[in-house]
Formats: sequence, structure tokens, C-alpha cells
Amino acid sequence: MNIAHLLSATRKVYALIPRPSSETRLWSIQLDGLSSKDIKTAAKSLRESRKKLATALKDIPELKVSELHRNLAMMLGARSFDHLRQIEPDLESFLCKNGMTHPIDLITCNKNPFISLTAQQISERIFKSNLPVPKRVFTGVGSRFFMADGVGTLDLQQVSKIKCNYIDETIDWTNEAPNEIVLTAPHNRQISLTRRDVLLHAYSFNGVIPGFNLIGDSLVNPMLRPIEHRLYNATDKDMEQAERIFQLFRQEMESSDDGWLEVITFPELPNIAFLKGKNGDFDWVIKDQRNKQYSGNSYKHIFKNDELPSAMRSSEFDAFCYFKRDIWNEFVEHEAEKRHYIKGGTIANWPGYRKLMLKELVASKTYILPPNQEPAIAGDFITHKLSDDRYLMVSPLITIGAFWDFYEESKMRIHRSELLGGNGQPLEMNLLCVNNPEENNDLPASVTWYDAVAFCRYYELKTELPVRLLTIEEWKQVSPEPKLSIEQLMESEMVDLEEHRCIVDQFNKLSCFSKMNSGNPVLRFGENLHWTYNSEKLSFLENSDFGEWLFDYTGGYAPAANALTGESLNWGAIERDLCPATSTMRYKGMKTGFRLCYLAKSEK
Repeated sequence: MNIAHLLSATRKVYALIPRPSSETRLWSIQLDGLSSKDIKTAAKSLRESRKKLATALKDIPELKVSELHRNLAMMLGARSFDHLRQIEPDLESFLCKNGMTHPIDLITCNKNPFISLTAQQISERIFKSNLPVPKRVFTGVGSRFFMADGVGTLDLQQVSKIKCNYIDETIDWTNEAPNEIVLTAPHNRQISLTRRDVLLHAYSFNGVIPGFNLIGDSLVNPMLRPIEHRLYNATDKDMEQAERIFQLFRQEMESSDDGWLEVITFPELPNIAFLKGKNGDFDWVIKDQRNKQYSGNSYKHIFKNDELPSAMRSSEFDAFCYFKRDIWNEFVEHEAEKRHYIKGGTIANWPGYRKLMLKELVASKTYILPPNQEPAIAGDFITHKLSDDRYLMVSPLITIGAFWDFYEESKMRIHRSELLGGNGQPLEMNLLCVNNPEENNDLPASVTWYDAVAFCRYYELKTELPVRLLTIEEWKQVSPEPKLSIEQLMESEMVDLEEHRCIVDQFNKLSCFSKMNSGNPVLRFGENLHWTYNSEKLSFLENSDFGEWLFDYTGGYAPAANALTGESLNWGAIERDLCPATSTMRYKGMKTGFRLCYLAKSEK
């Protein structure tokens, strides 16, 4: 076996290297392996991706081959590229001597997405945590426990004869004879399950998943530090039960060598940690490793960078988090989430890890917010004061007439049928069904989230104002006091639909979910429009079947706020009950509009 194959990557590996012309600016580069041949390939790929027309690559200092080779080799811990080539035979002998002959992914093969680690997690625990390097780490790959699935609380109740909500009693039952075989795995008849197996599968969300992390020592040997459970806002009883359940999982882990990887380092290349499995299998992680390539455009599946509103392009903070080399991300996330709940936060208003980490890193002075570069107050927007010299400028709802003006001028109209959203679904095509030009053009448009974003860019190019959609937090600040709770709305809907609905179908009948499941419904506004205003006289449509798209998009879904309830158009928490970004919500007999905003500063 040659050294290039022996050191090949078994999954996509991205690493940070200093640019040759700067020690502070970094590049993210993909590595196909750790050999000198892989270094050359990575440097060549980087040069090809950075080519500029009419510019000789040799004239760009940071793209000189020798400089790239040196920095890539030093990233692995070598003194130079020549040093890396010189020690390759020694490294090959070292691997073979330690029984590492078969490179294979021993980190991400786990079938359960909730009980798995990433290469970056392991890399940061070894190189960034300032904790002793563990002798072994548990990923679960190859463990008998992960070969069984389809086992749940009903199975536990059946074999234990104890109701599944009596957690302490079932733990006691398990501890009486943890290794007693009581069940055969439903999807793999060759696997016999013990009392411990069945309980751990049934209560994985109660104790296994919260403890399956590298913050504490729950997955390493020797176990010098306590288990750190990623349970938040939990009662003392919940924490006690999680501890008992994970102790059983730890027993399961230690009952076999399967799933454990020995951590071995090669002194000449201290920035590599080899992970030795069984039968010659091995894996590796490197210092400053990343799970994916950095992209300044989170929406590149549908928008090119110049098609995005400038305010929606990846922020300086996103780049900071990706390229900052001395952050232990898993630990910072954990501390940030703990702080959220300590300060009175709830699951309903959980803002996501990005915002939590921003607050945490600003509070610890690890990250300093950049100075505001905001335009002066301008445009047909309503002013909402944030501080003595900063304002949130918010538009009324964008009208049907304004949207069609944009649509006729925009190339979005031409390419729209070819686009797929972040959930892999095509955009809802027939916007005429919810934006009839014969209707009052001054009423709110109903569009997909992607159409709303495209409109923002169109408006920015026309006015030079950095407009975007409101965030959840901003919408809650400017929206009027809601009239009904979700519970009250659900009760009233059963009694009197006409009280709160404003959208009718082509037969002038109120829309409802059951009527929207078939055919190609045409929706328009009826006469029952309830308008309300906030303290700054900004208008809101206060009906149960109309929502407003907001900024906080994730994985093909986005929040749509309902002014009547102050919550999601989907009748749930606005932060959690998201709507498909490819839809106008017509399939539910609803309409979803949008408004623009931008941050401004006083001219004083």
C-alpha cells in the first residue's frame, strides 16, 4: 500500500491555512489526504479557484506554489514542505507498526443523526479544549448498540411490565439484571437486546442524546471529568434521570471495544491525531479542521451573491466564527444556551445557535461588534426609534401592484420555474391565483419567501437602501399587541369562522384547509379585513389567515408572523412553527405577505 492511499481522506475534509501574504487572514481549503501528493493537489485546486483573468498567478504572492506548499505542510505540523516529504517513509512505518493499515470513516458512519459526532467536534476537543488528550474516544461506529433500531417505549413497557412514563421504576428494573436478554431487534433478527439495550433506546432523548457530546468526559477514556448533559431549563428530577440513564449507556459503551477509537499522535506531525479502530481500521482528524467549506452565501442554491440583498449576505460574525482558530465551538454553544435559559428564555423564543453564540462571544469580549455603517433616514418608511441615534425603518406591507411592477422587470420571472428551494421543492408557480391584478392593487401581495427576498434586492438596486425582511425579534418589537392567543383562536374557529378570516375562494366562500387540498384554488381578500396600527401608525392586517414573511430562514423554511396572535401563521410558536419558503401558504387557504426594513442612523 502506498503512502498516498494510506493517508487518503475518507470524507470531505476542510482545513484553515494562513494566506502566505498574511498571518492573520486565512483560507479554507479541501484536503484529499495528508501526503505530499495531496498537498500539491490542494494547492493546485486553490490556485485554479483563485484564477483572475489577465493576471499571471506567479505574480500574486499568496498564490505562489512554494508558499502554498509550505503553509499546507506547516498546517499539519511539519517544519516545511521538504520536511513533510522527508518524514513520509517514517510516518508510513509508524502507521503500520501501530496496526493502522486501512483508512476508513470511523466518525460519521453512525446511522442515528441524534447520536453522532463530527470530525470538527473531535478535532476541537483534542486541539482546542485545553484538556488532556484522551487515550480513547467513543464515536459508536461499529457498536452493537447502534445496529438495532425501531425499539421504543412500547417495547420497554412490554418487556418490563412497567408503564413507560415511570422512568425511575424502569431504570431500577434494568439495574436488577442489565444484561438479561429480553427482546430481538425488530429490524435485525440477529441482534438480541438486553434490558439495558431496550431502556437506552426507549429513553434516548431523556438521557443518551443529551450526554452524547465531548464537553465533559462522557465519551472519552480515561473519564476524569463529569458528564455534561445538554439539557436546558430542566428540573432537578430530569437531570437526575438523565444522569442515571447515561450511566447505563456508559456501562454499555464499556462492555465492548466496539465503537471506541484509540487516539495516537505522530511526534513529527503534532497537528494530526490518528484514531485507531479494530482490525487495521483507522481514521484521522487535524487541527483547525472544519466540517464544510466556507460560503459567504447561505442561499446559493437559489440566489447568486449579487442577487442577494446586501443585508442578507453572510455577516462578519459568520466569517469570524468559521475562521477563528481558538474557539471550542461545542463548549461555546453549550454555555450560550445555558445563559439563554438562566436569563428567562424559553424553548418558544429560542433564537438559534448563531444568535446565542453572538451574544456569548460579545459578552466574553471574544468578538467585538463592528461599527455601524448605516444610511441616514430616507424613503417611505415608518421610523421606529431604537436608541438616541439609531432607527429601524419599516415599510407598510408590499402591495399587489408594487409586486407585479417588480415581477415584470425582474429576471426572477424568467428563471423562477427552474428554481428549487432549500427543501428541494420547486417554488409555487401560479402567483396569479393569490395576486389577481383585477383585485384592489393596494392590498398586500402574497408571495413565497424567495420572492420576498428577490423583491428586497430589486428595491435596494433602485433606491440604494439596504432593505431586508424583519427579523422575528424586530417584528415582535414593532407589531401591535395581539388580540388573541393561539388557544383562544382555536376555540373561536370552532364556533365562528367569519370572525377572524379574511380570505375567500373563487366562489366568495371563506377558505379553509379542507378545501385547499384539491384543485387549483384561487384566493382573494374578502370584505372582512381587520386593520390595526402600532404606536407609530404602521398598519398590520389582523386576520387569522394572513401572515408576514420574516428574515429567520433555515433549511427551506421561514417564519410567517400573524398579527392577530403575535405567533406563527401555522398556529404555534413563531420561532419554531415555520412555513415552507417555497409556498404562499395557499394550500392552507392562507396568504403570506411581507414588508421591508432597514437600519438607519440620525443625521445629527
